[in-house]
Amino acid sequence: MRLSLAFLCLWALSSPTASFLIRDGEFELNSNFIQHIEEPSPFPADPDEFLKMVKLAVNFTSKPPELVFGGQRARPGQFPQQAFLSYKSRKGGYYICGASLLSTTHAVTAGHCTHDMISPAKIMVGSTNINDQSANGQWRSITQAYTNPRYNPDDRRIREDIGIVEFSPAITLNTAVQLAKIVADDSQLLQSRNAFISGFGTYTYRGDQTVTSQDLLFAEVQLYQFDYCQSRWRSLDPEKKQICAGSRGKGTGPGDSGGPIQVSSNGQLYQIGLTSFGSAIPQYAQYNQDQYPPVFTRLSSYCQFMNHYSRGTFRCGTVGGGGGGGAPGGPGGPGGPPGGGGGGGGGGGPGGSGCNPPPPPPPDCN
Repeated sequence: MRLSLAFLCLWALSSPTASFLIRDGEFELNSNFIQHIEEPSPFPADPDEFLKMVKLAVNFTSKPPELVFGGQRARPGQFPQQAFLSYKSRKGGYYICGASLLSTTHAVTAGHCTHDMISPAKIMVGSTNINDQSANGQWRSITQAYTNPRYNPDDRRIREDIGIVEFSPAITLNTAVQLAKIVADDSQLLQSRNAFISGFGTYTYRGDQTVTSQDLLFAEVQLYQFDYCQSRWRSLDPEKKQICAGSRGKGTGPGDSGGPIQVSSNGQLYQIGLTSFGSAIPQYAQYNQDQYPPVFTRLSSYCQFMNHYSRGTFRCGTVGGGGGGGAPGGPGGPGGPPGGGGGGGGGGGPGGSGCNPPPPPPPDCN
């Protein structure tokens, strides 16, 4: 059965509540493609200051009964590319999103996370728990946010959903903090039957209210062919810039937006997409993600965009080859311990002063 957007509604996964307001069948969102974070809040001397901001956006619970939607807690260093974003919106309120590290000063996330981001805006890497105040967690101020110029928040089809955040000072790479491996040709990876999703987003509902997690959670889900995705979501981009994945009782939820979906190949994790949208109906979102699988922005379609807006500090690589990082020691896949070699070049350097955005991309920039 084809899915009607009017019937199903959509959540854009940027917060514990739906980011898309539906009034008279129309989505209401502000539009601004390149947002300067004016007067970013200072790096917190006390981690409690950061946690206060986070808790404005996140509904915590002390004893989570289930994780991610059928998932489990991640081990430290298991998903070292994962980042956590907490920010204030121009619409009001605080929101959370996921992201993945492109370089030591840039991360990729969803466009619906960046397009209305204002200060205070923070990114955290290296920790699998939001409350963790150990040395593993690295917190930085986001200084600029770039949204794909082709992303239209008023477009009900939700396409071109990708953005970049720039932060300062640069983070330090270690076994718990590494750069994402993203390839220009993902055709081999898309033949995989399964993929791994991760995030700090919703793992259950209380009535119609979402409950998000203080722990980094992950689940293994089924990766579907484009034809099946299109049969579920008629609005998908015919250029196949989107993919979908989910399993019965397993999948992403509100708050996971912008976070990675990754495939394991030869002991390495390769990111093939980032979380974009899914069902707003709790029953479908929590239990029926095999029938109504969430949609992810396909990153191989945006290599030039990521290279440009990371100021050249990132480039897409190849499966088993260089690019997309240079982080020490790959994770060895979600089922294995940290270890193995990192990818070559294409990241790791500072991303510039953060004072001015890069020039607009050329016309053919995806």
